[in-house]
Amino acid sequence: MRKLLTIILLSVTMLFSVAYLEAAVKVKVKATVETKKNKPKPEEIKAAVNNAKILAVKKYASEKDTRKRELVNELMPDIEKNIDTYILEINYLNEGNKTNGIWEQLLEVTIDDVQLELLINQKMKDVMEMAEPTYLSFVYVAREVAAVESQGQTIKKDLSTKSDVSASGKIATSGDTDSNLSDPNKISTSSQAEVNIDKSISREGSMVYSQSVVNASEGIYYRTFNPGEIDTKVTEIFNKANFEVVPAYEVGILPEKFAYDFAALNEISSSTQKEATDIAREAGLDFLAVAMLDVGREEIDPVSGGSKVYVKVNGYILDLRKKFAVKVCSAGPYQFSGIGSNPSVAKTNALIEAAKNASQDLVDQLRVKLGN
Repeated sequence: MRKLLTIILLSVTMLFSVAYLEAAVKVKVKATVETKKNKPKPEEIKAAVNNAKILAVKKYASEKDTRKRELVNELMPDIEKNIDTYILEINYLNEGNKTNGIWEQLLEVTIDDVQLELLINQKMKDVMEMAEPTYLSFVYVAREVAAVESQGQTIKKDLSTKSDVSASGKIATSGDTDSNLSDPNKISTSSQAEVNIDKSISREGSMVYSQSVVNASEGIYYRTFNPGEIDTKVTEIFNKANFEVVPAYEVGILPEKFAYDFAALNEISSSTQKEATDIAREAGLDFLAVAMLDVGREEIDPVSGGSKVYVKVNGYILDLRKKFAVKVCSAGPYQFSGIGSNPSVAKTNALIEAAKNASQDLVDQLRVKLGN
């Protein structure tokens, strides 16, 4: 019985220890004070340590996303008044020393992450309740090389290793470009290119599609798709910036038209943008974000030995609140890589990394434009 009680007590202690670690963030800072003496007075050391606590919170905030950093800066006067509420522990790493009239002591400050998160979340809730909702939708499309024409022959790339999106779209070749044009699932917008669309449901539950498009100027056949894997991350970034994210399908915007343009033209055509902005404005959206992700080469990562895939990304945001749609900010081109146990996992990781970074850049620029 005693042994059982000991095991239970140890388990409970471990649980509390894990919870404590999750709530604690350790930050190293220096407590400094100007002094003529070899060692400052106790009240001077106390003031220096208090300033070090405040510095530790600021360093903690610098690791957060843009919006949380802004909120912490707004909250700093209240945090400074009650600084000990957000500090769990201070570890003095040396005895302190004086150099050029400045006495300094290295500290390790343990910050109560839970308390600060509660404060930040309450502030964010108050801001959101006061502000008028700002509606934003996004269209992120991707493409990857499916086949290349070389010396009159079409060399197809092996796409049997798929990501979470469907990859069953037919790859058009020069011999069958004009076939099956009556297919209702096919979009043909020029004599130079053909699209075959296959719609399916991703693991996240959102509608995705796959289509094959000929880029006549490059002699390249692209498989284009709406990467459902990134939807959650992109939505999270815009939500944290206090935008009400409306799915593209909710307002009637067709991502496959953006994907077609990206593959066939290397950009989004003015007609596609005009149609989308008209639809978005009529639906009451304030902003429309667009990003194009170009899946590049696959290789072996020399460090991990796993698969490595590169993705290049370009993006921009259109402001729909005035008479004309205005491109208020843009991001890229940037290149990011993803590593995984196989090319499919590596591609997914690269897409997420590229979409996340481009979205954060766009959010940062837009917040500056909006002045909040």
